[in-house]
Parts: sequence; structure tokens; C-alpha cells
Amino acid sequence: YVGISDEKLLRRLKLYWGVEPVLVTNVRDYDEGERETLNTLIKEGLIVKGDLVLITHGVIDTYNDYSIRILRV
Repeated sequence: YVGISDEKLLRRLKLYWGVEPVLVTNVRDYDEGERETLNTLIKEGLIVKGDLVLITHGVIDTYNDYSIRILRV
């Protein structure tokens, strides 16, 4: 799953096999987007509390910053 706030990009991502975009709105930063994505996935029954999820994040700017985390919901 991928949390995304841009509906146009969400529609494009639906074309990729294995990528299931989830629309999240009104997010101001990465942490809020992550919380909203997880909450949406829980509400839709796609994940449940206790599941392990792999979270990846990348920011391309003057310093390329990438992270991978494993989180228990």
C-alpha cells in the first residue's frame, strides 16, 4: 500500500501491478501522512492492530534521505 494525497498520482499508481494506493488528505508532513495512511488501512480492514508493516520513505533534496522501518501497528 502507498499513502498518497494527490488524486491524479493515485490514479496513475493504480496502473502498477502490486501497488495499491490509499488516498490520505489534509496532511502537512511525513509523520502525519504516515499516521493517516495507517489509520485508513485499519479502517478499511486492510491491516489490523498487531500487524507488522514495512514503511519506506524517501526525500530527494540537497541530501538524499531514505529510510526503512518495521513498525507493529
